[in-house]
Amino acid sequence: MHFTVGSLRFTRRGPGGVDFREEIGLLKTALLYADHVRLVSVGGSTVASLDELSRMPPLPKLNLIRKMLPLMQPDASPEHLRETYRIIDSMSRSLERSGKGRGLSDDERLLLRRMDRDMWDPVRKLVAGALDEWGAVAFKVALRSGLVEVRPFAVTTPEELLRMGLDTDSRSTASYSDEAYEEYRRTILKAVGDDKTYPLFDDLTGGDIVSKAVRQGVIRPSSADKRRGKHGGLSGDLLRRLPMFEKATVSEVLEIRNELSEHLGAFRDAVATSAAMIEAAPWAVDDFAAEADLVFRENVAPAVERIEQRVEEDRGLRELSLRYGPPLFSGAAGMGVFLAGQWALGSLAALAAGLSTVAASRSQRNKVESQQLYFYYRAGKRLGRRR
Repeated sequence: MHFTVGSLRFTRRGPGGVDFREEIGLLKTALLYADHVRLVSVGGSTVASLDELSRMPPLPKLNLIRKMLPLMQPDASPEHLRETYRIIDSMSRSLERSGKGRGLSDDERLLLRRMDRDMWDPVRKLVAGALDEWGAVAFKVALRSGLVEVRPFAVTTPEELLRMGLDTDSRSTASYSDEAYEEYRRTILKAVGDDKTYPLFDDLTGGDIVSKAVRQGVIRPSSADKRRGKHGGLSGDLLRRLPMFEKATVSEVLEIRNELSEHLGAFRDAVATSAAMIEAAPWAVDDFAAEADLVFRENVAPAVERIEQRVEEDRGLRELSLRYGPPLFSGAAGMGVFLAGQWALGSLAALAAGLSTVAASRSQRNKVESQQLYFYYRAGKRLGRRR
């Protein structure tokens, strides 16, 4: 199951800083539910590119330095720039031939280290500080999971971000924002009609961009498109209701997903069934939210409560089984007594009762775990316990 997560909902926290809580919240729900996630977010793309920039290998780094050299050294003379270009080209050819710097001379290796220190250390420090300040470190964890691909934007490539940082007068922020918004809008509208993905959008994206495009006839979603949208939207609504979900880390969400993976398919079936009963389209944000809330109160909450009751009953059965009789073989002495025919009838009856109680407990547990919402119940318990 492939999800497309689209989010524009971030808020300014200060000059150059943003708050990614909405993007992270949507991303966590998709990671808990889907098999693969494509994140469409200008902020997420910026973080991914900054992370790539900080970890860039030597050869791409040299190529980027060559492009940005006039901005990195604005006071350098033409002669100095030409000489630097010559050295960079020579080092690049050596790296292309051998890789990993083995073909570099001692002087070239020394120069490469100096360039990395003088030109790239500030970049790495800037990136680390920005990600920490923005609270965007969770994006890095998600990217390392291998389950997330970030849709790149033309204005947020590593090269463009570096250019923006070095040449603040070249283009206005409004120009970048307009270009990024239009690219975001086109990507989102295409995802609505993509039969290979389930959309999960924030309210601003669904209620403004998609809703307006539908009203104006820019896109005409089919019944299958609406069904996928309802499924994606309902899964996000339900999972974000889990106890303490907002405070859960991406790592915790990934752990829960891994632990409960065998129960996920049944939960998806339950979500699909409930989503099919919702009449409102997911981009009719208020109506969809009202129906999703009704699904939770009428279907989900009672089912989870029944699972809770059965778990308590199972716990009582397991406690009861501990009261019956000695184990069948308790060491050599016990074996000797048994073989000598001195096993008391009362103990045998107790043993039989204990075995039947254990069997009943296991049967009860199997019934509980076969419930469609068992994944949802266990995820909620896991999140609550960790806090």
